[in-house]
Amino acid sequence: ARKPFKGGRLDDFLKAGEAEAKFGPGRYASVAEDAWKIQVEQTQTEAQRQATIEAYKKQKIQLLSDHALLSALGIAGFWAFSSVAETGSYAFGALMGGFYLVLKQREADSFGATSIEEVRGGPPALAAPVLMVLIYGKNQAVLAFIPVLVGFLTNLLATIAQAAYPTYTESD
Repeated sequence: ARKPFKGGRLDDFLKAGEAEAKFGPGRYASVAEDAWKIQVEQTQTEAQRQATIEAYKKQKIQLLSDHALLSALGIAGFWAFSSVAETGSYAFGALMGGFYLVLKQREADSFGATSIEEVRGGPPALAAPVLMVLIYGKNQAVLAFIPVLVGFLTNLLATIAQAAYPTYTESD
């Protein structure tokens, strides 16, 4: 059961003949087929990597859009049922929650980086809540703590809301 020669040039044919004479029948064809399979797997892996990068970009945009929508709804709710100062406090907390999401996304972008150019620099995501608490501490007369905290936690609602969306695939 000899495998047929898959080469297309005379040099390949001669190499196959030498390989068969030295290593036995069919050896060259199976080695060439293994190399071809490895090359196909590498191109498929790169295509899958690009597809997942595109899907991740879509999910990042979706997360920030959901956060902006939930923050706008929260601001409208505070505006309707609370004072202007508490509405401003909620808006400040939501802004800091959005900043936290952006920093988290930048941190996640650096995972799996293959070169130094792909690593996204910047402060850690923990800087957003720390900055929020420091600003609140300096402006306690203007900001109310509970609305600031509720506004910041809007980012968690936006994150949980991502479970309602279907996953992105290559066909999307």
